[in-house]
Amino acid sequence: GVYLDEEEVQMASHIFPKVSGLARRVHDSPTLKEAFDNQVQAYKKSGELSGDKNTLDRRVPTRWNSDLICLEAHIHFKPVIQSLIATNPALKPYELTEEEWNLADLLDKALVIFEKPTKLFSQSEVPMIVDVIPILDNLRNELIGLRDDTENDVLDIVRVASQAALMMVDKYSLFTTDCDIYQFAIVLCPDRKLKWFKDHGFSASEIKDIKKRILARFTQSYATDKTSQ
Repeated sequence: GVYLDEEEVQMASHIFPKVSGLARRVHDSPTLKEAFDNQVQAYKKSGELSGDKNTLDRRVPTRWNSDLICLEAHIHFKPVIQSLIATNPALKPYELTEEEWNLADLLDKALVIFEKPTKLFSQSEVPMIVDVIPILDNLRNELIGLRDDTENDVLDIVRVASQAALMMVDKYSLFTTDCDIYQFAIVLCPDRKLKWFKDHGFSASEIKDIKKRILARFTQSYATDKTSQ
């Protein structure tokens, strides 16, 4: 089993307050903003920082993706932030320890898993019904991969968070079995059909049941009423 260390829990709880707090301080202070901008340009000139990004992103509670955007910016500007804090003692409370930086990297990788499906589900008219189950299935596999990763040093708190997210995905996946349309859409998709279920671990009995239900629905909906002929 996995047992969470209290120190690890405390460390995780400090990440976003520090990250979002520093971004807020820099944006709200003309002096800090100027110092940050100067550091960015200096690091770009030296080749230690690349890309067109020039500012830290704020965390906006009402925006689903602001945690990821805020964290990614913080990681991108790591050397700039470390230099800024080193020359401004008042920013010391926002300084991440090396362990916290490592956890921030892990959190970034975990949040990226949700980025694509959340964007798709948030748009109007997409994803199509035929894509709902495959998207949830892929999300589930990525969370399992993060939870069970043995090749990288994944902290227990990230594994626990992955399991919690996995349970939520499984909860919503159950809704797709309550309504036939999600599975039927895959069966009727020319490049998927029943083979998709076989390729994604559905048992022979489950596939047989899906086939039985779609044939019954077809018969019910499209069978010719011979009495009217």
